[in-house]
Amino acid sequence: MSYMEKKSRKRQTVIISLNDRNVKELQDTSEQRETIMADYDKKKAAVRNILLEKEKQLAALNKEMKELAKYQTLQEEQKREIARLEQEVARMKEKHTERTQALKAEFLHSQTKFEKEEKARVGILQRQANAVRLRAGDSLPVVGENHLICCVVFLAVTLATKHQYDAVKMIGKAPGTSAATLTRILL
Repeated sequence: MSYMEKKSRKRQTVIISLNDRNVKELQDTSEQRETIMADYDKKKAAVRNILLEKEKQLAALNKEMKELAKYQTLQEEQKREIARLEQEVARMKEKHTERTQALKAEFLHSQTKFEKEEKARVGILQRQANAVRLRAGDSLPVVGENHLICCVVFLAVTLATKHQYDAVKMIGKAPGTSAATLTRILL
């Protein structure tokens, strides 16, 4: 074989071997690409599933937030209503305290007035009892006088509580007096 043929054959062999190597590398690259693409698709599917799961969770959280917003609004309304009612209670307590103090003052005034009136009545009744005693003379024993004075005081207290009839009956039982006499004296 000639030098040129050998050289030509050698080049052909190199070309064929380069071509074979390129084809082999292309096949390897293609297989790697397919493997990488399969792995990529698997990872992409897994990430997509995770993303879908997260989106579901986000949707559930958003829904829950909307529901909680209703409760939060309701809670705020209740807090405002509680504050309003507390103010109303405070205002009512103040009015009640003022009214109680006014009633207490009115009661004390009425009590003082009543006590003055009753002292005046007792004084009048004592003077009338003394007048009866003087008219009757000193014929009543001392015990009878004391009983009469006690009865007169009892009558004054009883009259103050609107039980005049019973008091007149009671005084009528005093020795030396009659209900008619005492009724005439009191009137």
